[in-house]
Amino acid sequence: MEARLRRALEHGELEVHYQPQVGFASGEINSVEALLRWNNPELGWVAPAQFIPLAEETGLIQADRRVGMETACAQARAWQDAGLKPIKMCINVSARQLDGKLVETVSRVLAETAIAPSRLELKSPRA
Repeated sequence: MEARLRRALEHGELEVHYQPQVGFASGEINSVEALLRWNNPELGWVAPAQFIPLAEETGLIQADRRVGMETACAQARAWQDAGLKPIKMCINVSARQLDGKLVETVSRVLAETAIAPSRLELKSPRA
């Protein structure tokens, strides 16, 4: 499974899906949660519960973080450029991702996509 996950990262099999977060009173989308999903050519959709722990255990979670964050922030920029109001992009970050490179990655991605820092929320998926 580890070899398949490495291949997935190399061949772009990981996708980001977006789950809207809707305000109860307003009914408007306030934010979206970026969710990493894996569509393996042989296995089909692999459940996050199967590949996220493996990614954490093997250190591949760092690459997952980069792919997910870059894709999600680029999508937020594309939505803004298309005329939609800016919304908050929520990205799950595991405890294993809290390292010295997280700030560097976030700073780089925000600079590259010109997303306001207030529009990015990092949260623990277990919280």
